[in-house]
Amino acid sequence: MKKEKNKHLYITGLDGTLLNNKAQLSEYACDQLNTLIRNGLLFTVASARSIFSIKQTLKGLSLSLPVIEFGGAMITDMETGYHYIINNIDSNLTKDLYQFISNKGFSPLITSFNGEKDCLNYETISNEGVNWYIINRKQMKDKRLKKVELKSMIKEQVVCFTMIEHYDKLIELRNKILDKYTEQFVVHLKENPFSKGWFWLTVLDKKATKDYAIHCLLNEYGFNKKQLTVFGSKTSDLNMFKIAKNRIAVSNAKPELKKVATEIIGSSNEDSVVNYILNSV
Repeated sequence: MKKEKNKHLYITGLDGTLLNNKAQLSEYACDQLNTLIRNGLLFTVASARSIFSIKQTLKGLSLSLPVIEFGGAMITDMETGYHYIINNIDSNLTKDLYQFISNKGFSPLITSFNGEKDCLNYETISNEGVNWYIINRKQMKDKRLKKVELKSMIKEQVVCFTMIEHYDKLIELRNKILDKYTEQFVVHLKENPFSKGWFWLTVLDKKATKDYAIHCLLNEYGFNKKQLTVFGSKTSDLNMFKIAKNRIAVSNAKPELKKVATEIIGSSNEDSVVNYILNSV
């Protein structure tokens, strides 16, 4: 490992970057990272996944640093689940957004923190896309899942609204949300790769971005941008690429990301992130 003064912070995306095309961390990658971390490597992940999903996906990996979940909405200790930072939606905006979405005929899933634990709230199963997700969460024994009257939990710290529908319906809702709430939310629209044809529209607080969360980690651990290397593959990684000196895209990354990368490495199926780090320390 490098000397203390030359220590570096490495942050990687998960799906399509650190994980292979089966959304798994290889045994080789897990073993190598654990050895590096034991020897002082400063390494963590930034993902749109929840901490529940991150823990399942990275089972066996011992991270010493907190992880960035929900695309920057939370910074969380992976072992204990403690949230160091929660960028929740303002309570007044939460009520207004819920009413707005409901009036458009959608019943969202709402991710929240009730002061003691994380909750994944839903009221109705409105279509097969939602049904697939609820079944999946039950199969995964996701203890966050709760069937509730959504109005009753608006007082909690709401982190994310998720609507699951076909693309044409969600793009219309997305545009209406952006028109009404200019610069107040971060909005993502993507297809569920495990349930083709069904798309997810997620709405989070404007601070729920990877670059904002990374700035918090840099400040906490006394690093600057020159001591930061990030790895990514998706357009959602663009904002963290903007703040890092070393911006590493895997070969299967989106063209937009490759354009701003300082280096392009092998694919996520080749454990390229881990091999890059091994060659750097």
